[in-house]
Amino acid sequence: MKEDYIIGPDTMLILPLLKDQQIYSRIIEMNEEFICAKKPLDIIKNSCIYYGASFDGRKEATIALTNMKNKTPIVISHTLSLFYFPTASVHKPDCSWISLEHVLFYKRAQNNTCMITFRNRINYDLDISAHIFNNQMLKTTHLKNLITRKIEEMKNPKKTYWQLSNLEELLA
Repeated sequence: MKEDYIIGPDTMLILPLLKDQQIYSRIIEMNEEFICAKKPLDIIKNSCIYYGASFDGRKEATIALTNMKNKTPIVISHTLSLFYFPTASVHKPDCSWISLEHVLFYKRAQNNTCMITFRNRINYDLDISAHIFNNQMLKTTHLKNLITRKIEEMKNPKKTYWQLSNLEELLA
């Protein structure tokens, strides 16, 4: 069992694991799986700090950009494309965290669960409805697109202006 863990590009899924009345984390990476002594939310928070911002700051920024206040997706690192979303309220002990980048596809499974296929072709059946999972994917994708667009606008302000003025001409 690992004592601590920082999310990286290979991290696909962080699941809560109840053992001896303690909550641990089951970490699923592209080529490895192991247990960590920390709770999933603590891993998310520590990873945010590791990459230069607090969890609360990341959450506040997401809410300011998107007005998403429930089951808020978190940008752990934009540079490494570490965009994660919770499967439930972050305060619930059964909340898992999923990497947007690693989800290949998903579908409704038995008992109103969701079967998720990750990039490495491994399937996990999670206790979340396909509808809610889809909403979480859409919210996280929207957040990623907003942040990517803002960065591009800062890099190429003239290009952005041209695109906007060209759009106005097309709409006229």
